[in-house]
Amino acid sequence: FRVAARTVLLAERRDPDVLVLGYGLGAMGAGMARLRPGARIVGVEPSARYRRLARATLPPNVELSGLGAREYLERGRRRFDLIFDDCYGRRGGTVVRPPELRGSAGLLSRRLRPAGVVVRNLVSAELAAVWRRDLEQEFGEVRARRFRDWENVFLIASRRALSPSSLRRLQP
Repeated sequence: FRVAARTVLLAERRDPDVLVLGYGLGAMGAGMARLRPGARIVGVEPSARYRRLARATLPPNVELSGLGAREYLERGRRRFDLIFDDCYGRRGGTVVRPPELRGSAGLLSRRLRPAGVVVRNLVSAELAAVWRRDLEQEFGEVRARRFRDWENVFLIASRRALSPSSLRRLQP
């Protein structure tokens, strides 16, 4: 979770507004709150069980929503400096992305401030290739980052150019 939490450092503002889709038990949101204590974080987690468990260690600058990710993006009006998309579910014994998030880059874009950044956490390079196209259609250039000893791929998209130095902030 340390690398994922460091994505909060990609936000230009010192006290960013952050949306975490797929908040889960809250380890990543808590890590973001430690790195940027002035951040205002909204965690979206449809599982009542996960929300209940997350509330036990919820930092004061985090609020939780019980909506699904797509529903939150469609209904919400708030804009964010960083949107971290970490949505997964289980189908049988397989971890899958929610199919309702296909084609969601336009919704993500509408919830971003002009200098905002979207980060999608994907569990494999194959999955990243599929979900990258959606972001490219909306944002143009999309950067992929992998980290040593970790299978996941981050897809990073923004309307602003992301400098190599800003991307180095992700290194643990």
